[in-house]
Amino acid sequence: MGPTYAAALVAAGIHTVEELLLQFPVDYLDCRRLAQRFIADRPGLYAARVVSFSSSRNFRRRLTTIRLDLSTSYGPVRALVFNQPWLSRQLVKNRQIWVFGRVNVSGGIVVMPAPRIFFEPPQSMIPVYRETGGISRGRLSRLIQSALASVEWPAEILPDWILKKRSLPGLRRSLERIHFADQGANDSLQPFLDRFRYTEFLAFHLELRLVRRLLGDIPRRFSYSRQIDLRKELENRLGFTLTNGQALAIKEILTDIGKSTAMQRLVQGDVGSGKTAVAFGALLLAAQSGYQAAFLAPTEMLAHQHAERARRVFGQAAVYLLTGATCAAERRRIEARIQDKEPLVLFGTHALLNQRLTFPRLAMVVIDEQQRFGVSQRAALYGKSRGADLLVTTATPIPRTLMLALFHDLAVSSIRDRPHGRGSVVTRVLDVRRRDAFYDWLADRLGQVSGTTGVSERVFVVLPRIRPAEPSPETACLEIEGREIEKRLKTFGTAVLSGETPSLERERLLGDFRCGRLRVLIATTVVELGIDVPEATIMVIENADRFGLAQLHQLRGRVGRGPSPGQCYLIRSDTASERGRQRLEIMAREQDGFRLAEKDLEMRGGGEIAGQRQAGYLDFRFGDPARDHQVFINAREDAEQILSAASLPTPWLEEVVAAIRVRIHRIHFS
Repeated sequence: MGPTYAAALVAAGIHTVEELLLQFPVDYLDCRRLAQRFIADRPGLYAARVVSFSSSRNFRRRLTTIRLDLSTSYGPVRALVFNQPWLSRQLVKNRQIWVFGRVNVSGGIVVMPAPRIFFEPPQSMIPVYRETGGISRGRLSRLIQSALASVEWPAEILPDWILKKRSLPGLRRSLERIHFADQGANDSLQPFLDRFRYTEFLAFHLELRLVRRLLGDIPRRFSYSRQIDLRKELENRLGFTLTNGQALAIKEILTDIGKSTAMQRLVQGDVGSGKTAVAFGALLLAAQSGYQAAFLAPTEMLAHQHAERARRVFGQAAVYLLTGATCAAERRRIEARIQDKEPLVLFGTHALLNQRLTFPRLAMVVIDEQQRFGVSQRAALYGKSRGADLLVTTATPIPRTLMLALFHDLAVSSIRDRPHGRGSVVTRVLDVRRRDAFYDWLADRLGQVSGTTGVSERVFVVLPRIRPAEPSPETACLEIEGREIEKRLKTFGTAVLSGETPSLERERLLGDFRCGRLRVLIATTVVELGIDVPEATIMVIENADRFGLAQLHQLRGRVGRGPSPGQCYLIRSDTASERGRQRLEIMAREQDGFRLAEKDLEMRGGGEIAGQRQAGYLDFRFGDPARDHQVFINAREDAEQILSAASLPTPWLEEVVAAIRVRIHRIHFS
């Protein structure tokens, strides 16, 4: 491996041969036999003959397309090959080739977008890797194959009793089977993938067990004022009546703080159910009792929004905001107020986890969107006060079976009803071929609404990418489709927003969007969590089939948050898979997030290939607690057994536990 590729791998976080070998295929091309006929959306290998071909280039998209008209035993097919201009030099009319891909029918023509082209008949299972660090999938495949052939294999990291008890294959055999799928003939890859899922889950549960030993059943340190009726006080400050679900959650919090041990409660609710109002109740209780409270948000955007809202609820003087963008002078001012034991509420991001930040009177900790934080990150804030009460929230409703696995030691409040006065949301699926007509309709609607009623409704348009990228150059992105939409709707005030937008600019744009100076916000999924604009009534999601159910539901939840009904338009890709189409159909007919969570659990089959980051309940690399539920439970049971033993059975486990203990040791107690 040359220095250029080595540097690219290091930049992508791959520093060792072992880490390179853990870059698993995201798919396999089963080229062991020819397909027997065209079946829509099912991948297959076809022998074909070149009838004609032509090449075109789209300079704006940096996209070269070769259109291949082919004849096969089952009829003609048109293949569209992207960004492989060198193939034109090898193509000859009437030449025999082999193509692997999925076919669909478009305009009466059988089309195969983005196939793999072979000039010799392939007869194997071909692994497909993700482009990493700017290294192409093909080059990464060759680097991995070279490493497999020359590597000195690491020692087995799991003890023999676990391998036997859980029927898990060894490390070397698993790596060989995953990267050389042909070696197992027709054997399933499942046990080899499960081995790495199990290992990842085991490390997670070891950390969870050790953190819970530190934080579990902490004696109560703070006593709260009971002189106010918290529900009535909160309703007066918020300006609305709590729903039954919110009121019950407040009641459960009040019960918890009357107990002899510190509160540890999870509040889960559907999108727009009002979890933040409940969290504000807990923060208000701490501040009015003379204590300090902290609210940890996953993004700066969300922290800013919550802090601004809290200033209106609690009063300006008692609320502060601390993020990575906070200037040094403001940071020192906030730290001084904290050290002076001033009753306050501090909102922030990971900046709250800084070891230098200590709280002498931290009584209440709220962690928002808890699944976005690692175990030690959550513990780091909670650990800043030994007696603090803990409230964590999630806007991703979790199926009951998974709830028991992940949060069996937390009390749980579930909010199912929506706040009074919020509109319903209708969801419609649109074919990409109706896209132009849809945006014409949207422009007319925006003009009619503002012209006839004076109401300036807002629109979100969400695209999957910032810029074009392999392996899906046809996927919509901000740089191209986003700018086109911006020009098309510029009359109504538009802006483009992404994770790359500087913080101050992002806050300015969101402020303009809230007050109506901007009416159309074109963005990536950076708007997925917590953006609360009651006037937003239309959500448009491009390439919606590329998103999971949970993410689609979160995005849909950005509209219909005021009295006006919302509309969500899901624009389906031309190359949408069958699973993608099914997800959109479910979204169109299902509104309840708890039922969607169960559907999501049902749809996650065991045949998915490892290596794709899942939009799941926790951010695992190989496994998904919903899909791999039994493996997750097995790892939890074994973690308890390992930690109860007198000594750790393998050097790897010693290293893992030692690293976890170091992270826990860094958790600072005031």
